[in-house]
Amino acid sequence: MTQDSLIRLLTHESETERLKVLIRDNLAQIDGVFFERLKDRVDPETLVRIARTHMALTHPRPDLLDAFLLLIQADGRDECAKKDRKDKDVLDDEGKEFNRVLASLPTSSHRDLADLVLDHAENAISRLGHMEQGGQFLRIAERLLDRFGFPELRPAFHLQSSSYHLFAEQSAESAWHIDMAYGFQEHFSGPTMAHALEVNRGMVLFRQGHYRQAADHFHTLAGQLEDDPFLQASAISNEAMALGELGLFNQVEKALLAQITKCRSLGDEDHLAKAHGNLANLYGQLGQRRQERLHLRLGLHHARRPGRSSGSVDWHTVNTSLLNLARHHMRAGRLTRAETLLHLFERQAKDAHTDAYRFTRHRLLVELRLEQDRLEEAQSIVTTILHQESERSDYEYISFLGTAGRVFLATGEIGQAVAQFIRALELAHKTDHLELSHGTSAYLGICYEKLGLVDQSLGHISRMFQQDDQLRRNIDNPLHHTYYSARRGGVYDQILAILSNHASVELLFQGIQHIKSRGVSRGRHPAASWDKVLQCLPGDTALLEFSHQKNEGICLLIGHHCPKPQRINLDIGDERLQILSAQLHQAIHIANARPGRDPFLFLEHAYLKLFHPIREYLEPYSALVIAPGSTAIGLPFHLFPLGNGKRVVHRWAVSYAPSASIWVSAISQRHSRNQALAIQAPRASDPPESRQRFALEAERVMAIFRQAGLYPLGATEPSDCPSVTLRDVLAGNRHVDMLHLGFHGRFLENNLLASGLDFQGKSGDHTMGLEELSASSLKADLVFLSGCDTGRVGILGNREPLGLMSLLLGQEIASAVLSHWPVLAGVDITLEVIEAFYRYWLLDGQRKDQALRSAMVTFAKNNPNPYDWGGFSIYGSGF
Repeated sequence: MTQDSLIRLLTHESETERLKVLIRDNLAQIDGVFFERLKDRVDPETLVRIARTHMALTHPRPDLLDAFLLLIQADGRDECAKKDRKDKDVLDDEGKEFNRVLASLPTSSHRDLADLVLDHAENAISRLGHMEQGGQFLRIAERLLDRFGFPELRPAFHLQSSSYHLFAEQSAESAWHIDMAYGFQEHFSGPTMAHALEVNRGMVLFRQGHYRQAADHFHTLAGQLEDDPFLQASAISNEAMALGELGLFNQVEKALLAQITKCRSLGDEDHLAKAHGNLANLYGQLGQRRQERLHLRLGLHHARRPGRSSGSVDWHTVNTSLLNLARHHMRAGRLTRAETLLHLFERQAKDAHTDAYRFTRHRLLVELRLEQDRLEEAQSIVTTILHQESERSDYEYISFLGTAGRVFLATGEIGQAVAQFIRALELAHKTDHLELSHGTSAYLGICYEKLGLVDQSLGHISRMFQQDDQLRRNIDNPLHHTYYSARRGGVYDQILAILSNHASVELLFQGIQHIKSRGVSRGRHPAASWDKVLQCLPGDTALLEFSHQKNEGICLLIGHHCPKPQRINLDIGDERLQILSAQLHQAIHIANARPGRDPFLFLEHAYLKLFHPIREYLEPYSALVIAPGSTAIGLPFHLFPLGNGKRVVHRWAVSYAPSASIWVSAISQRHSRNQALAIQAPRASDPPESRQRFALEAERVMAIFRQAGLYPLGATEPSDCPSVTLRDVLAGNRHVDMLHLGFHGRFLENNLLASGLDFQGKSGDHTMGLEELSASSLKADLVFLSGCDTGRVGILGNREPLGLMSLLLGQEIASAVLSHWPVLAGVDITLEVIEAFYRYWLLDGQRKDQALRSAMVTFAKNNPNPYDWGGFSIYGSGF
């Protein structure tokens, strides 16, 4: 039954017994929000009747509740009288009404009454989020304790007061109450009280920005709470929050996933909601939007669902979830939805008479105005908040300072922006908040460049790169790396523009390596220097590193025949590259529909803009390593036309890499060439001719492996359950030097994580998606994925490529041969190219890049359509 339906039934029920039954059967629906809605719909008499019936059913002593209500009314009248009193020095009648009511109550009820008041204070503060009401209950409890003593209740009073001040963002007052509680330690009823106080003490450290101390405190405390799983869950959750602020992402993810499992087994809805919320925040930091959305929904679901122990709703978690959801929708560009959630949070904060998370709320509102290009409103909010003095140094406040700096940067007040960023950077260093230091250093670099202070600008950019290296050491999952990079695309675009305009070619190259395709390297390999790349290049090979801004681009050329690093400016930027990428996909579609016709005539323009300006520098070389920029990573450079029916592949052997650093990492992989595995597994739905082609491919590849003296590691038939074999290899449980997979590739541009490999196993068709593949631990000299679209990638923010190529090169793999399009779409030349590649490489001793070039050129002689023979490329090491 919904709350609306229940309100209608209760409002029209006049019989007392039926009213009791309705309330008893629907206790889970009756919470603070229910009474707020009820108050707006019924007359005062009906409201009191329903409320008293509910209280009588949920508490065994209605007489205490009557006395409690009288004290609440008396306290309210005293507070009004205090506000209206003109002479503040006259205190004779202070608390007069309260004392009068108290005197009318039986002495025997005083202690139970004080206990009841504290129970209601805890529920109002920690469960319902009614801060004004909780504060009033604490005030009443303090009066009772001051009047009658009851030292055994003092610890509970100070604990609840500590919690109240934490939620009110008054950490110093909270710490004072914790210390006061220990003054009554002889009245602690077991260790639970001390443990609860220590949880609050850790939160005081957290609120004050002492994240490392807070993490250590909660870690120690969690080890002491084996017999109290509820408080232990709280300690673990808070430790994870502190570690998250320190940028220790791996530890946070593991701790929260373990906590979710434990909370599920205990039925602890409260901490399950918090754990999902914290995990959502972590994935938000890492740029994992889908995972963030999933855990936000789960957190909100568990927060709204009555807990097994308390029977009420955790409204603090619900309200925090509103902020997190607003942030999520902003990142996704759903600004109207985000604004609605922010206004809803603001209304609930006003209802609770507290503005907890006020800096986060205002920061999100300012960022929303920035996205909407409403700069005056954003600046007005920032100016108002900055004029309110704050001694805080936690994440919320530092983040707000950073947002304020961005507002001043957008409005051209660079001096003001610098002041805010410097203050934020000081506090970030003070609190060891590496991620905030990283972002603030970037913006200071941008600001100083606008002020003409180039050396200071480059200095902050250099520090940002160092901090980026530190942050990435705390991320294991390659998908986290990729999306974490993608989040920073806008800032890195500005950094690259500064480097392009002011830095030396060597420093520009270094900057590109720090920014470009860091997700692929998983943070394990440092950005390669120019000298390091040159050391790794053979004399006949040049490396071309491309980078593009909105309307322009550059190519940095490295090779032994260049007396110094070469920078070539290109008249092509992101916007034109996106058009070329769209033309490529259209051409592939046409090639499928009309076989035999050359679909790549549009590549003439790509050649003129991307390749012709640098061609004169390439004449001394016979091989090229191409590191494309932006969406150009999907373009087949090796098929660019050179004229007279020739293409780049006719002149140069070509291999690809997302960046020079990834290429250096790939060629550093040293593998033997002893054990090989070829698996063919078409889908069960494939037509017979397609299945025959897959089988023939695996047969011929294995035959060449045997001729080359390699030890074959597995049969080629689907009946041998290749899915199990493949998973063993991917998990690192079975070593393989060369892996050839005749599987269908799946590429979904609108859902990249669902992309991957389709294949047939014993129990039917399977899909191995990017998420599963990202967890693999593959080591090989070569992985050849001969199916359709295995080389296609999606380009995320910051030009991060996501696809099979990026996941493979992020592992211990020297090279991968992948396809640009559906290469098995009805042509027999594909199999001939594959077989020729292996023969030229393994039997004739050519380098991989030369072997693939030889195979393509061989079949291009009698077939002018490059769609048939030019669909494969080598990524990583071509040696």
